[in-house]
Amino acid sequence: MTNTRILSSDELRDYGEIDSKASLLKALFAHQLKHWPMLKKGAASLSEIKKRDIKCGDETLTIQFNPARMTSVAANVDPNVIKARACFLCLENLAVEQTGILLTKNLIALANPMPIFPEHYTLAAPTHSRQDLTSQVGELLGVTKELGGEFTVFFNGAKAGASAPDHYHLQACPSDSLPLIKLLRGKKLKSETIGEILGAQVSLLKFAGNNYISLKGDSRDEIETIIERLIYLMDINHSCGKEMINVVVDYYKGEWQIAFIPREKHRPDCFYEEEPNTLMVSPATVEMSGVIVTARESDFLKITEQDVRSIYDEVMLNTTSFSKILEALFKI
Repeated sequence: MTNTRILSSDELRDYGEIDSKASLLKALFAHQLKHWPMLKKGAASLSEIKKRDIKCGDETLTIQFNPARMTSVAANVDPNVIKARACFLCLENLAVEQTGILLTKNLIALANPMPIFPEHYTLAAPTHSRQDLTSQVGELLGVTKELGGEFTVFFNGAKAGASAPDHYHLQACPSDSLPLIKLLRGKKLKSETIGEILGAQVSLLKFAGNNYISLKGDSRDEIETIIERLIYLMDINHSCGKEMINVVVDYYKGEWQIAFIPREKHRPDCFYEEEPNTLMVSPATVEMSGVIVTARESDFLKITEQDVRSIYDEVMLNTTSFSKILEALFKI
C-alpha cells in the first residue's frame, strides 16, 4: 500500500470533528476540497447542474443534468478497453493531489471528483481485484452500520453500472440523496411482505412500477447469508449473474434495510439509438434508486415518464427469472 496516499485521523483534525466514521468521511471531503483542484471544480459544478422532478407511478424521481458525469455515463466497459487502461482506483494511479482514509482494513475512502451529490465517495479495495460482491457482503453491511445512518452505501455490479469493473469498490452518499431510501425510511412504504428467512423480513418493494427485493433485519449474519444466497441464485438464472446486480444498503433505527435489484442488462436500447432518438442514460444504482443522471442537456429536456418506465422495464431482470429466484430463496 502506498502509505503517503492514506491520511491519518490526526492529519484531518483541522478539517472537522473526528469522532465517527461519518465525521472522518466529511473531514476527508473538506481536506480534498482544499488540496485537490479537480474535486473543488467538480463540487463547484454541482451548483450549476439542472434538476427537475418527474412522476413515475406513485414516486417522484429526479432528472439531473450533470455534464461532468459524461465520462461515467458513456464509459466504455469493453473488457479489452478496461484491460488496456490504467486502473484509476489503484493507489499508484491516483491523481497527485488525491488522498484517502482507511475506512476499514479493506476499504479506502476517496472523494469522487465528479460527484452526483454534494458528498459522494468511492470506497475502494486497497488492491486490484474484480468488482465481485460475493465474499464482501459482511463488510458492506458492517461499514454501512459504522456510518451511523448518515450515509447510504451501494454496489454496482461489474455489468450493471460500474465504470471500474476491474477494481472492487462501493460508493456512499448522504442518506437523503436517493428517493428509494426516502421510501424505505418513510411510513408509506409500498411493499408486500413475502415472509421471513432466518429472522429477516423479505418483501417485494414497489418502486416506480418495478419490483425490487427488500430485506430488513437486525442480524448482520442473517442478512449476509440471504444476500449471498440471492447472488448465487442470480448466477444460476442469468448468464452474467453476480455481475448484473445493484445493491443499496441503509442502516436506520437499529436495522439494515436493503434493496436488492437484479438486472437483465447494462444499458437500454435507447442508449445506442441513432440521433435524434438517442437517450444516453446508463442505469446504475443511483438511477435505479430514483436519480436519473443525464450528461447531455438534450436528454435532460426530452426524457419523459414513459421513457423512464421503458428504461427500467428493459434493464430489470425478466419476470420469469425474478419469480424463480424468489421461489428458490425460501428453500434456503
